[in-house]
Amino acid sequence: MDLGSHMINLLRWYFGNEISDVKSILGHRFDMPFEDHALCFMKFKQGPIATVNVGWFSQETNIEVELLGTVKAVSMKHTPENLRSRILQMLVGKQSTELLAFRNELNYFVNCIINDRAPSPSATDGLKDLQLISLAYENEIEYA
Repeated sequence: MDLGSHMINLLRWYFGNEISDVKSILGHRFDMPFEDHALCFMKFKQGPIATVNVGWFSQETNIEVELLGTVKAVSMKHTPENLRSRILQMLVGKQSTELLAFRNELNYFVNCIINDRAPSPSATDGLKDLQLISLAYENEIEYA
């Protein structure tokens, strides 16, 4: 629910809100009362199929998005080196394009509050993400 919600929101933005099926595999590597990793499979009504793979057990941060089409593929990856570089830039006062994007996102949200405007994504979008995650929990695939 924690890590996957952002990726699910991104996929819904890419492919539309309508999802015809969702399944999940939940893992418990560290014997906690909740999962520490999950794999979620989603089928969108327009045809795309997506997977979200998240987990807390890795000591390295890796964020990757791949879109595989019938003609081309597009990918974006943040490696630990990229993240360390961004943190270093922030500490020494340099503003990278990505840091400015985060600042702009925060400014946008604060301005929505000040001006009493609904942000995008909206609270309704967040609720839809959580409903989809709840359905993924209900449709857990058991594996040995």
